[in-house]
Amino acid sequence: MKGQHRVLSLLAWLALCLLLVGCEQESYTIENYTMDEGVDYWTASYETFDGNMIRELEVSGAGEHAFTIETVTESGTIDVEMRGIDGIRYYEGEDLGTDTVVLYTDGPGRFVFEVIAEDHSGSFSIRGA
Repeated sequence: MKGQHRVLSLLAWLALCLLLVGCEQESYTIENYTMDEGVDYWTASYETFDGNMIRELEVSGAGEHAFTIETVTESGTIDVEMRGIDGIRYYEGEDLGTDTVVLYTDGPGRFVFEVIAEDHSGSFSIRGA
């Protein structure tokens, strides 16, 4: 009985940790696509994208850096979110059309980008410099 209580306590603790960390999980379908990605860039072009994809991008070196987010929308909707690895949200673009957004950061860093689409046809590009 005592061992069973410990297991239940451990499972409850793990569940709480997962909630606090905010388990990021991808779930998507994508058709007829090309995708390219590296340490500081992520691009995709597709016939249809539905769901969410997540990537961590990094910029290095001192001084100011810029992330350029370009979206092309032929149909459907696309949202892009940028967070620090600490979870702080720096940008939340909703229902982007054919747009270009430039976000500036100071110094080196790693950032998490989440792209959320609903029956989106088109492309997106996220590039750090």
